[in-house]
Amino acid sequence: MNIKDLPPAIGFCVNEALFAAGSEFYRVHRPANIIAPEMKLFTFVSSRFTLPELDRATQRRGEPIMMQVPDEAGNDQVITPNVVILRATVVTTVREDDDYEDLDFGDAFDTLRRRIAVAQRAGQIIILDLDDHPYAWNAFHPDQLVTDEQWQAYDAYVAQFNAVLCSTRYLIDHVMSDRIPGQRFEYAPNLYDPFRYDPSKARFGKDLGCHLFAKARDQADFDVLGEFLRPVFDADPELLFIHMGEEFPCRYCLHPRSRHFDEQECDECACEEYDWDGHDAVALLSDLPGSRFDSLEACSPWDLHESMHWNVGVIPLADSEWNWAKTEGKGFEMAAAGIPFVALTGEHPLYRHSCFLLPEEIPTVTSDEVVWKEESNAARKWAERLAQEHQRDYIATMKRLGNTNLAK
Repeated sequence: MNIKDLPPAIGFCVNEALFAAGSEFYRVHRPANIIAPEMKLFTFVSSRFTLPELDRATQRRGEPIMMQVPDEAGNDQVITPNVVILRATVVTTVREDDDYEDLDFGDAFDTLRRRIAVAQRAGQIIILDLDDHPYAWNAFHPDQLVTDEQWQAYDAYVAQFNAVLCSTRYLIDHVMSDRIPGQRFEYAPNLYDPFRYDPSKARFGKDLGCHLFAKARDQADFDVLGEFLRPVFDADPELLFIHMGEEFPCRYCLHPRSRHFDEQECDECACEEYDWDGHDAVALLSDLPGSRFDSLEACSPWDLHESMHWNVGVIPLADSEWNWAKTEGKGFEMAAAGIPFVALTGEHPLYRHSCFLLPEEIPTVTSDEVVWKEESNAARKWAERLAQEHQRDYIATMKRLGNTNLAK
């Protein structure tokens, strides 16, 4: 049976290590649930999929990407969807597949491109999903620089897809379209769910905070945070800044607690015990006293709605191409939970026309409960409106692609 004769189905392929990540909830799990009834499609998510082989016979006849999904009894079923959406990133694509262990960055993407072509020859539509600036790797990993020649191999890989979903219009207009002019780029924003959060649990108080991963942000973000917090702390000695996402590196091996068995033996260096030296990463990066900070370890995105124990949010985003192109869910998460927030940025598209606090309003909102309640209610309404707008735009994009001949 030709793949085009199969019932319509969309499969979302996710790297195993990222299956339960926050971004995957917004860009994989929730989209799969939303578009199924809207488009009358069978949708599913899997971290186990098989790319076509590259022997001559397979390349000649074509072979689709096949995905494994457990049934109700827990037995694996192999499903061949008409459309595959890949969430592979630069790093995970090259390093997670054993077949590419010893290959150069450019060679790896050339091989992936050839395998995608085999699937396309079988009639499958293969779509790439991007939610961050793909060419910012060198800025964050100067010890593992990717050359211009290797980036050209990545460009060819992106060009191979039948279409590319981008999480922000900036990513399309200012990064991807000029670099790969022949490709079809479509705006597909994060699909948020405000009803996972209970705004009635939000409380007025003196704690500022944010869900931050220090290693995933540029130093410029912490410079912005420090510049903002310094006068705020001076004006109100009771204010604290709580951040969640700290990895608490061991003082002996510098690996996080999650890599230590029973908080003792490190899987990688077998140090005798785990011991955190007490330094607060965000305080150090922001050049502020650690006594004004409180660190919480990262939690599952599924538990996030229960874990944000601060009263007013602060999102540090330096004005940079990396930040303008990336998705930004932290404001939504806090607003949906009834936590008013200030976004320290002038350009991110999510916060240009939104209902968030101005920096100068922090002293009032942290000292006047009536004002805080007004801002809390306004934040929740903004989160609900944002979720509706994004869902409308995402569905419109997928319906448009569904009515377009994407064959290559």
